[in-house]
Amino acid sequence: MIKELIQSNSINTIICFKMDRLGRNMLGSLTFIQLCKEHNVRVVSISDNIDTDDGGKSELILNILLAVSQEELRNIRNRCELGRKVKWEQNKVPYGKIPFGYKRDKNGEVIVDEKVKPIIQYIFKKWNLLSSMKHLTQNKRMRRLLKLLKKHNYLFFGKSFERYDVRFILKNPFYCSQMRWRGEVKDTEYEPIVSKRLFNKIQTSF
Repeated sequence: MIKELIQSNSINTIICFKMDRLGRNMLGSLTFIQLCKEHNVRVVSISDNIDTDDGGKSELILNILLAVSQEELRNIRNRCELGRKVKWEQNKVPYGKIPFGYKRDKNGEVIVDEKVKPIIQYIFKKWNLLSSMKHLTQNKRMRRLLKLLKKHNYLFFGKSFERYDVRFILKNPFYCSQMRWRGEVKDTEYEPIVSKRLFNKIQTSF
């Protein structure tokens, strides 16, 4: 709402108790202040003794804070990247989101979701069967499979399956205990839901 007021030139001054109230973090707050300056909106932060209309002093402080925040953000990204690389080298999931059909236990370990496992197996087996019907185009196979999933009331994270959901599942090697990351594929110790033989066979149908 405030951004809309700023961009429509409906206000000329914003007063806050502290800068961190302007955004989720310091960088967000500074980005917001920059937006205000671009629209000639004055920003006053009482606790930080900052007034964007007072000339050089506040400008210097803001530039220093911006540089510090950007460096902190860069360090956080580097640490996250290093953490992902270490997990990959340890044959563990290097990304936060795990595939549909798996979940994390109370210790944070990736395990098979037994409630969803039959849905994944059904998708692979049914697609394999449909692929043997040479008179069906790939689009017709997909439409049939989507209808069958809907008929069985199989849901993808609480909603009906879409074409891209099914395709992502069928092409994801995680289900046969392999993991893909940044163009590389390697074996993992995670429990498979389908066999490598079935997974590899299905890849030739696309």
